[in-house]
Amino acid sequence: MRFLLCVVIFSLLAGSARAQDMPLSQIVLAGSSWHAVEGKFGPVTGLASDADGNLVVATRTEAKLFRIDTAGKVTPFATASAVTGGLAVGPDGKVYGCQPSKQQIVSFDADGKETVVQKGVRAGALAFLPSGDYYFTDPAGKSVFRSGVEKPVDQGLKAPLGIVTWPDAATLVVGDAEDRYLYAYRIDGDGKLSARDRYYALRVRRKEPSEVSALGMDTDWRLYAATREGVQGFDPTGRMCGVLLSPRRAPLTALAFAGKEADHLYVVCDGELFVRKLKCHGVRPPRKVK
Repeated sequence: MRFLLCVVIFSLLAGSARAQDMPLSQIVLAGSSWHAVEGKFGPVTGLASDADGNLVVATRTEAKLFRIDTAGKVTPFATASAVTGGLAVGPDGKVYGCQPSKQQIVSFDADGKETVVQKGVRAGALAFLPSGDYYFTDPAGKSVFRSGVEKPVDQGLKAPLGIVTWPDAATLVVGDAEDRYLYAYRIDGDGKLSARDRYYALRVRRKEPSEVSALGMDTDWRLYAATREGVQGFDPTGRMCGVLLSPRRAPLTALAFAGKEADHLYVVCDGELFVRKLKCHGVRPPRKVK
């Protein structure tokens, strides 16, 4: 199955440097390291960036959300009805999030107004398609769902949490927090998932889970996973590029690219927000297909 997925990638990227080895040196910017982001956020529960590079930060304290613009200015964005995590920005520009305590998915418009999008779900994280449809993980139910579909589109993972689509929206990747793999799926024309494969092998300590919590992609089709070891990077063929060690001795719980050039990688470690500038550029949220 890995061979079939690689064929798809190479057909898209043939003749490009993207098909070559991608060491960590192509990602890390000399002289750049993690530094804490100033702001009285309290424990951070989720991150997402919009199409302009602004970062949305969800916090546990009073369930507040903040926006950090590309100049670094922090402003209040919304007060949610419950603690919100698993953030994603949809093609409509709205910020979407998961509220496990209420078993619902909500959205926030430009003014911070909250709207319930889907009820009766135990969503952990979201990934959007350009059509506006989305997939979400259900860690407790060990399942992956698609919007508008009652039954799971995949089951049997131990604790699915982080989720992301490749830039062409033809492949979905799901991280299993209690396993050592990231699973890749082909997104079929009807929205169903097929060809599940252990495409990315995470670096984990012996007899310990990966605790992978969030996933991201850059414009060179590299994948980034927030784990207990740090940010683990993989090239388009699934080979590991290396690990950006955590800013503290604690697992990472969220990850997002933001900034004017989408070259600032934000992570949450021990509830606090950190950032470092990289050479690469993150994939921006999908645009609505008309």
